[in-house]
Amino acid sequence: MQDLSPSERRADILRNLQINRFVTAETLADEYGVSKATIYRDMLILFSDYEGIVPLQGHEGGYLCDYRYFPRQHI
Repeated sequence: MQDLSPSERRADILRNLQINRFVTAETLADEYGVSKATIYRDMLILFSDYEGIVPLQGHEGGYLCDYRYFPRQHI
């Protein structure tokens, strides 16, 4: 994938999650040409800004976009 700024990459990750509903860090890292650590940092930012993105642990792990996904309101 073309070089994206971190904010562009996170926006694209959100679109990816909305469309596919589930994705792994490894898949995202491969798709965006970054390390899994970079994806983990991106996801920490997305967790703080959006409800409904659920990290899944276990053998495959990954991230799930819950149907109740919506931006958090910052006060």
